[in-house]
Amino acid sequence: MIGLAAGLVSGLAIAKLFLPTPSLNAQSARDLEWVASDNGKLARNLVDWNRDILKTCLQDQQNLKEALIILNGKYVTKGLCALWVLPETQRVYEDRR
Repeated sequence: MIGLAAGLVSGLAIAKLFLPTPSLNAQSARDLEWVASDNGKLARNLVDWNRDILKTCLQDQQNLKEALIILNGKYVTKGLCALWVLPETQRVYEDRR
């Protein structure tokens, strides 16, 4: 019994010496910190809330010439699309017919 215990302990010690321990480089550590930040959580939410419309949105942004959207005093003709910024449970719809 003592031999079995000694064998297990020595085997674990040897394995710990020779197996690499996972470590993060500085950039990966910063990336993980950002993911856990409020901005990282917002970015993930924006992707989650808009997953179904992102591809269409990217295609439709090419067709803004007829939309007459004005920002900073200029007509927007490319590079803009509408995304959800609230989860579905907090969105408000209104019938304007």
